[in-house]
Amino acid sequence: MARFQTSRDLLLLTLMYVLLGSVFCHKVLILPGISVGSHFLYFAKLGEHLKSKCLDVTMMLGENNNDLNKIPHIVDSFHFEKYTTAIDNTLMTNLGKMITKSLNGEFNPMNTMIINNALVEDCVLLLKNEELFQRLQRKEFDIILINPIAACTILMSQKLDLPFVIVSTNRPFTMMDAYYLNMPSPISYVPSMMSGLSDNMNVGQRLRNLIYRIIGHLMYRLLFLAPYDELKLQFGIKPEMDMMTSSGRSEITLFAVDWALETPRPIMSNTIFLGGLLASPQSPLTNLSMHILLLVTSAPGQIIVC
Repeated sequence: MARFQTSRDLLLLTLMYVLLGSVFCHKVLILPGISVGSHFLYFAKLGEHLKSKCLDVTMMLGENNNDLNKIPHIVDSFHFEKYTTAIDNTLMTNLGKMITKSLNGEFNPMNTMIINNALVEDCVLLLKNEELFQRLQRKEFDIILINPIAACTILMSQKLDLPFVIVSTNRPFTMMDAYYLNMPSPISYVPSMMSGLSDNMNVGQRLRNLIYRIIGHLMYRLLFLAPYDELKLQFGIKPEMDMMTSSGRSEITLFAVDWALETPRPIMSNTIFLGGLLASPQSPLTNLSMHILLLVTSAPGQIIVC
């Protein structure tokens, strides 16, 4: 937990440098992209911590579908900008299943298309809401925290013409790291999702990994990002800059994972690993925990996960 506390302080320090001044007068806009599930709860936790450091925090909230009732203590902590969302509970359930299957090596392009189409529909509703953008512009925010799973958050940042920080809560596809989040992913030792490979690959396995990476890159560009490139043209949001280039303009990329559990890889200077902010606070060891520790020390070479 000491590392998590340090990471939080590092986040605040980095934001202070980005904002170039004292934290007491700056405004932060949080775009979770999805107002339900772990994504929303994670961004709410970040907002709560930033608020405790005297920043003026505003969070976007889908008024017709959200998980605000799970964290009622933050209702009075910071401001909310409400909007009508196209993301319903059924879609979120399917999204959770899709991510789980992807992590288990399964992939269904049709389910992915259905979910992405709903996210694009939600994006169109947001971009057409000129009254919402006028309210946001009047508040004169200094920086935006965005969720890359909902690519519309990047379009919103560019429409508001504000610097943004990417907060990645999960990455169901490796190509998000390599091409979207500025995280180097060498093919020789960073396995692609659904490849079934480890970081220790021979020549044949590296070739297999290359094939998976090429297929994944094409699918990500054509299935996920292409609709948002069209929206950039339709709404005149920096049309000269495609989504790949746009995402690379983030000031910082924050990953909601522990670096010790990541695949070994180079780390960019603007990349920070936050760890699990939703993890429960540590508690004293029970007698059962002590017995488990004794069991582990008496069984070298074995790992027990509880």
